[in-house]
Amino acid sequence: MEKGFEIDSRSSVGNLHVSLAGEFNGMCAWELIKTIKLNKTCGGRVFINTKELKKISPDGIDLFKTHMCGNKLKRDWLYFKGIKGFEIAPDGSRVLVCGNSDDKREKKNLKRAFGPFRCVSRS
Repeated sequence: MEKGFEIDSRSSVGNLHVSLAGEFNGMCAWELIKTIKLNKTCGGRVFINTKELKKISPDGIDLFKTHMCGNKLKRDWLYFKGIKGFEIAPDGSRVLVCGNSDDKREKKNLKRAFGPFRCVSRS
């Protein structure tokens, strides 16, 4: 795995939860793709937490989106948690921005180029 990047995954109630930290580049995108393929259970959702990502490289975004778009698996089960998910998320996936006021403020500043927003707030 790439130095400066960490990926942690766990399964819970048939869903896969993945946390990313550090710099997301092409090699890290490939590790994420392999993690999803090796650990995804039939019918379960995949939640990818992007909060701890420090830098996102265009080559990582391109590799991930290209591979996921060419993938025979449906993408409507793929959820990104955190504002940085808008950069990485391929078409058909969802981005959840939960309760963090900094994320909400940053979301308002984003252009709609990343697609539809979905915001979930904790009361």
